[in-house]
Amino acid sequence: MGFRIVERHSEWLEWLIIQNTNAYEEGFSAVWDGLRNAYWKRKMAESEKPLESFLEADTVRTVYTHGHPNPELVSPDNWNMNLYFLARPNAKRVQLDFFYDYQRMSSFMRSGRRFCVGVSRIPSFFGGQDDIFFTPEGGEAYLRDLPKAEIHRLKSGHFAVEDCLPYITEKMLAFYERNQQVAARRR
Repeated sequence: MGFRIVERHSEWLEWLIIQNTNAYEEGFSAVWDGLRNAYWKRKMAESEKPLESFLEADTVRTVYTHGHPNPELVSPDNWNMNLYFLARPNAKRVQLDFFYDYQRMSSFMRSGRRFCVGVSRIPSFFGGQDDIFFTPEGGEAYLRDLPKAEIHRLKSGHFAVEDCLPYITEKMLAFYERNQQVAARRR
């Protein structure tokens, strides 16, 4: 996870492009309640067991299709590839560890080591407004620490690139160009 690197070397980060991820308490949907109220407080087999359902075929498919205006247009190749990789030895263990480590990003954002130093350290955030995991308030929360952040609200689900890729690509390239120009002027 990129935040593990940033946590150790925040000076390496110039800017972020974020797509449906959350770093703030108010941005989690009810789906996270089991993580936040049990697993994050006490990581053990008992609190981990209910989370295993997140890694089953029906749930993985739902994550890919939920919230998309036309879920039938999301290619089954995507969740089937995800399931293929989850079937590898220890892959589910890695994913469960990722679920646990997710709390570190929130902790990092609340720490004194903000990454919003200078104009070039603003994020561009793309949020599916109907994300199964994260609420629109999570995207808005970035603005508290990063008031110059760009927030793009998309009529989409968790994997917004499935149906908003042209828009996201266009905005990412524009963001990159603007921030490269700013960085060049500062040199």
